[in-house]
Amino acid sequence: MQSLDGYVLEEVLSQDARSKSVALLGRFKDKEGQALVRLSKQQFELEKHISKHREQTYCMVKETPEMYRLVHQPYILSIPSSRIQWVYNMLEGKAEQERMIFHDPDPDTGFMLHPDLKWNQLQRESMYCLAICNRRDIRCLRDLKAVHVPMLQSIESKSLQAIQQKWGVAAEHIRAYFHYPPSYYHLHIHFCHVHFEGPGMAAGKAHLLSDIIDMLNLKPDLLQQRTFQFTVGQRDPLWKACNSMPSALDTAAEPSKRRRTS
Repeated sequence: MQSLDGYVLEEVLSQDARSKSVALLGRFKDKEGQALVRLSKQQFELEKHISKHREQTYCMVKETPEMYRLVHQPYILSIPSSRIQWVYNMLEGKAEQERMIFHDPDPDTGFMLHPDLKWNQLQRESMYCLAICNRRDIRCLRDLKAVHVPMLQSIESKSLQAIQQKWGVAAEHIRAYFHYPPSYYHLHIHFCHVHFEGPGMAAGKAHLLSDIIDMLNLKPDLLQQRTFQFTVGQRDPLWKACNSMPSALDTAAEPSKRRRTS
């Protein structure tokens, strides 16, 4: 998008003083459909991000392996690949190339490293980068096995090195983690300065990369066998899918509404 000419604002979804960003919902004149604006060049899955930025009540879900197999995995498979076409465009060199910090083209262990759009790249203590793996068959933590450890170790070491070379942030000042469930189902890893704090780092959402590597070294299929407990907003389609198996839910929801971003 090159211009906001003709954009008609309908709703301010959120304002973030820390990152000096605002999420807006509106429409362009003479065009069909709504448009989410985050002052960003990146393409997003519209419905997911509109829902994420609206205030909503969050609940805890206790996901057993059976629940993942019967509910969550079918939900993931039902999502059209077009919704993460923006990821494929990046991996294929069609978008965001000017923002790329590092690229390992190896089809099995490679990845791309970009600064996250939440970070203005000015304050080192707010450093936030994303590593997106080249492989398209690994959607989330549940897909990881011991065979993927070399890939994870490569992403960790090369990302830490690239970040230190680019911005001078040493490895001991960087927190690397996954989200589960993620905001989009293509494996990616968050690299943040330890002084940066955000809701996506809370228990029930973030899982340290080093812990995941250790788990896989201890037991190759541990992530397929363990129970995950996580938070999900009641506006999220995943919550509706989870309600199809109510015995697996802990519905002790927060009584107040909260806004979360990741």
